[in-house]
Amino acid sequence: MASEGLARGFTQISYVVRDLDATARFFQQALGVGHFGVRQYKLGGGGVKLMAGDRAVESEIGIRIALARAGARGELEIELIAPDGGDSMFSRFVQRTGGGLHHAAFAVDDFDHAVRPLQGEGMTPRIALSGGGKIAYFDCRGAGASIVEVAQYDEAMRLEFEQLKGPVAIAPPDAPRLVQVSYTVRDLDAVTQWWKRALGVEYFGITRATAGRDYEVLIRDEPAATPFSLQTAMGRLGPRGEQEIEIIQPLDGPSPYRDFLDQRGEGLNHVSFLVPEFEPAAARMRACGAAPLIEFRGHGIRACYFDCRAAGASIVEIACFDEKATAAMEKVKTPREKRSQS
Repeated sequence: MASEGLARGFTQISYVVRDLDATARFFQQALGVGHFGVRQYKLGGGGVKLMAGDRAVESEIGIRIALARAGARGELEIELIAPDGGDSMFSRFVQRTGGGLHHAAFAVDDFDHAVRPLQGEGMTPRIALSGGGKIAYFDCRGAGASIVEVAQYDEAMRLEFEQLKGPVAIAPPDAPRLVQVSYTVRDLDAVTQWWKRALGVEYFGITRATAGRDYEVLIRDEPAATPFSLQTAMGRLGPRGEQEIEIIQPLDGPSPYRDFLDQRGEGLNHVSFLVPEFEPAAARMRACGAAPLIEFRGHGIRACYFDCRAAGASIVEIACFDEKATAAMEKVKTPREKRSQS
């Protein structure tokens, strides 16, 4: 069962980083991501037309991008963007945060139709590009959704990006598989309703758990001193509904989730890779310098968030589910009336 509306077009997670090559090496070594194709672009000036709101940008900005395939069939992308001259939202993001997870991107066939719900919610593009198609980065921070990119590529640009990513290859069974993008917010109900209206996520299943009671939890490899509770919403993304959007609201007790809100505000927190075996995947992460932040154990689940900020990769979760836990997760994301039909 796929998501509806713009959510069907989920195709990419994107990082804005200081050192594009170093971040690409991290994804390759720690998570088995294959080829990154790299290209430089000049935006504004005499190159690709660049708008900031309603104003044409006359000065030229430069970026380097790296694109790699992710997902079981190479259906998703990991994009890395490094500022390469000029003042832009990308250079300011790196200056403000040091770099990391920046936006989720959605590819569409009809740009004007796809962006109407966002515009109806009062969301405006921070920048928009034309030439090779239409691309806009919508500022959705007020809705707890960070930046949302909507892109309609012409055939030449689509082929250029396909060539940049390299040949499509089926991921081996033991390869980490990108499955989820996750947001941490203060008001879960308001944010889930916004995702339904603005991006067409059909359904969110809501769960609540107390870490340290319902699950064994480690914080930086040590047992949590105080239990903490979370409310979590799970919905489907992508044309087949195979990817997930997760929205987390911390409730009672101190936690790294609450620390994130206090330090960074609402928005993109991490991405999650599904792995067939937890220990080898965790060992690779540690060997690449990623430090464990939060680890959960119980109910057929073993999952750990790794602090990958030093590599420009923000927080990355690796997760391993047994069959019962996998079935339970699929049930959470399925409306009750559709469960009875299956």
